[in-house]
Amino acid sequence: MLLKRLPLPPHLAPLLPQLGAPRADAADADPHGVKTTEHVLLTPRGVLSGFLEDGDGELLSELAALCLAHTAPAVHRGSEARAPKPSSFAGFGAAGLDDLLSPFTAGVIQLAGPPRVGKTLLALHAALRVLLADSAAAAHWLDTEGGFNAARAAAVLAAYGVEGDEASAVLDRLTVSRVFAPDALLDVLGQVGAGVVVLDNAPALFRDGLMGSSAEGHATMVAALEALSALAHTRGLVALVVNATASSVPTNPNSVFTATTVKPALGASLPFACDVELLLQDTARVFGLADEGERERAGKPGLRLVVEVVKSRVSDGTALFDVVPPPRDDEVTAARSAGYITGRPALGTLGQTLPDGRPDNRAIHAIMRAHQVELERDTEAARRR
Repeated sequence: MLLKRLPLPPHLAPLLPQLGAPRADAADADPHGVKTTEHVLLTPRGVLSGFLEDGDGELLSELAALCLAHTAPAVHRGSEARAPKPSSFAGFGAAGLDDLLSPFTAGVIQLAGPPRVGKTLLALHAALRVLLADSAAAAHWLDTEGGFNAARAAAVLAAYGVEGDEASAVLDRLTVSRVFAPDALLDVLGQVGAGVVVLDNAPALFRDGLMGSSAEGHATMVAALEALSALAHTRGLVALVVNATASSVPTNPNSVFTATTVKPALGASLPFACDVELLLQDTARVFGLADEGERERAGKPGLRLVVEVVKSRVSDGTALFDVVPPPRDDEVTAARSAGYITGRPALGTLGQTLPDGRPDNRAIHAIMRAHQVELERDTEAARRR
């Protein structure tokens, strides 16, 4: 937590400029760089005393106690029964994904993926489903690029059969705030109530501060995400963080797909603040289904996507839902599948859809013979020319 946001008594306020954490109206910052409660608690006391003009240890101890009170979580005895908080999460609207995340009640969900893959749309579905499920809930959309589209939200509601005055009543509970700096994010979080919070998107907010060798931007991002996580768990709400991707060549070790060559952006610290991490990719990139039908769908709405649960603190086990096989009339797929006694269903888990038999040598020989006859025919035609 930033020191300038602490409710300090008047006699402790003069310590902030000396420690390098000036008030918002200060002209410039001191080079000591002690700006957060974590800095006060983790920096050796002798070092902090050297920053003060009179080296008053009592005031420094009082400041440290105040920082600890606003940083450490409340302590609960194991024997004390704590009533579970009601969940505001209503899912994304995709049965397989919602089944995997069914134990989720409150916390932070990260939606990472390349551009134009559907991250914002998936977050919009989740936010509107919360509003539809609870008439007292509110949605807070934190727009970091000024690109929120109200018409798109109305179109999603229309897809759920909610239109007219009913749709207007739902959209009235959707608040959009433009957040272009981490400090503005913390200001808005202080006004959030119950419901759902969407940060769209995180790279636009933190990327500039993470460039270069300075650790200040990294500390700012971690402090902001910790504040978002604490808010979600304290008030029992859902926080959705939209993130971009970075290269992970030759493959992402956290993904079950060897073809995955991307990972969530913003470094390794972001996942620690998230309870669920989802990675969105298009099916053609993951499965290589570059058939004619897939290429035709690529330029139209409704492209099939793969949503992979890369990390989850709530899910139990691993499953693959809604597996859609490639078209049966695809020649390459038919040749590769010939001779296998599969007996597998069209839809099901990964174990159910994998081949479960041995190849039929007669069918393989027939395919090889067909290719040989075609090759001999082409060779004879070339010789006649």
